[in-house]
Amino acid sequence: MPSAKHPKVYISHSYEDRKLAAKLSALLLKLSGIANVGPIEVLYSDDADSRVDLSVRERVDRLSDEIDAAKLTIALVSPESNEKAWIAYESGLSFGRKKNVRVISFFMKDQMINPVYQNRKPFNGEDQERVAAFCKEVLEECTDKKISKENVKVWDPLIADFHTSVQQEKNDMFFRTLFQDHFHNRENAQKLEGKWIAKWTELHEDGKEDIFEKDELRIWTTEKRIRVVGYSQKKGVEGSNYPMEGIVSPTRKVAISYWSEGEIPICGVCLLKPKGLMGDTLIGTWQGFTARSIDDEPRFTRGRVILSRREEIVDAFPEKSDS
Repeated sequence: MPSAKHPKVYISHSYEDRKLAAKLSALLLKLSGIANVGPIEVLYSDDADSRVDLSVRERVDRLSDEIDAAKLTIALVSPESNEKAWIAYESGLSFGRKKNVRVISFFMKDQMINPVYQNRKPFNGEDQERVAAFCKEVLEECTDKKISKENVKVWDPLIADFHTSVQQEKNDMFFRTLFQDHFHNRENAQKLEGKWIAKWTELHEDGKEDIFEKDELRIWTTEKRIRVVGYSQKKGVEGSNYPMEGIVSPTRKVAISYWSEGEIPICGVCLLKPKGLMGDTLIGTWQGFTARSIDDEPRFTRGRVILSRREEIVDAFPEKSDS
């Protein structure tokens, strides 16, 4: 529960805009000190530290408490959050609790802003004069104290620093979005998190195919990659692990590279595509330098691979009908 000591501002933002929310929060806290309106507290709608393992019901209850504790809500809107239902929900909940909702937008033309926010007269977060006016209105409403024009003029260096950091975030967002659109889709990657069973086959020069290895994988995600740990069942190194990392495309195709300088040095690449509609099986090809056991010398090997959450599907691989 938020403390009742200082007046509070609630920032509603998407996970992708957390850095912008942090920059805006820091600016408001600094300006409140310069303006001599007294200290304020800024609450976040997506505070990862406070929301770990919360159910939807618990999150809604926490959200309700925070909105009730705040004097007003800020809806932070960007191309990342413009159509996010949760931000609109938080704004609507605030409005329903008779809290004023102020909107600040970033990296968008006015006509692109969701109509839900347009009637709240959004402030342009890239315009230094508009940011100063926005902060003045927020602090005055939050603290019930007036701020003089002379005091606002003193803010210029801090507003300029904020503008510089926002432009850097704009550049970062552009490259991040470009990367996600063309290479790595985090939403698809997150769906792969958890335990998988893998089977690797070897394709020989005579066209024959046999089982190379079967093992277990664990997948988790970062902002730009999927991370994979495999638990090897190779003879002589049973139970050891090897790292892999990769990217997931918007069409759910997966590219993985792997390496290890362990007792069996390995390196290679793996290309996978989804099989079926359930999203629990990936199938593809692999190639690289590896060995079947600790007694063998690593050599260039190529084959096919299947990953599935269902062991019976892995056990049935390879099927003659697969191409």
